[in-house]
Amino acid sequence: MNRKRISDELQKRIDAHIRDGGDRSDPTFRRIVGLVRRMRRTVLERKYGTNPIRLEREILAPMRRRLDSIRMVALDTEWSPGDNPFDEMGIAVWDGRRIVEVLNIRTTPPRRPNRTVIGTPMRTTVDEALSVLSERLAGADALVMHAGRNDRIRLRMAGYELPRMTIFDTLTWHRMATGERAPASLGAICDARSIPHRSRHVASNDALATLRVVLSMIRHGPRPTSRSFSDPALAYPFGDAMASTLDRSMIG
Repeated sequence: MNRKRISDELQKRIDAHIRDGGDRSDPTFRRIVGLVRRMRRTVLERKYGTNPIRLEREILAPMRRRLDSIRMVALDTEWSPGDNPFDEMGIAVWDGRRIVEVLNIRTTPPRRPNRTVIGTPMRTTVDEALSVLSERLAGADALVMHAGRNDRIRLRMAGYELPRMTIFDTLTWHRMATGERAPASLGAICDARSIPHRSRHVASNDALATLRVVLSMIRHGPRPTSRSFSDPALAYPFGDAMASTLDRSMIG
């Protein structure tokens, strides 16, 4: 059995442990998590290396040539301790030419009512949020996430399994481009590429920022760049900030 299959089997045990409310501080559990991370990193490094030239040649350049025919959906979930799989879901959609939709879907009242929320706010149930996600993924060519393993765990807790499709993970791409092994926050990657990112850890804001990182790397290459700041393709036509009163109206 190769490293990928072993790591996949161990990941299933990790997901089951979390889903069943197991103790995350358990030493054995933490060792397994660490082992899976090291194995996955080794698999990626053997497949792609940490050379940005290889990332450019094998992934970004082919994507660049067909970007206008690719439909991508970016996803982010936010959660807090408790039984709810996620408190908030953010979705951002690229239709091949521009960013056409950003959604902020709340399943619980926000803890910070004066947040800056990008996109259309919605208040609904977890099941209805998953239905919205399924509708957006139908016909999509790729799903975009940052450190998506955590989001997949939360979706599985809700009984939802993502469809088999291409997944672009900005953390993986960043590691391939820079050779850095330490986790990099979405905010740090955005800062390095001059991508605006307001009110972090708001799901729709993070989904939009994640989509912009992928677009920036496809359009401008793997190295950090300031060109993303003025790139019209990365603009959201309805503006980057909506009034906080929109979020206030969702309380209660």
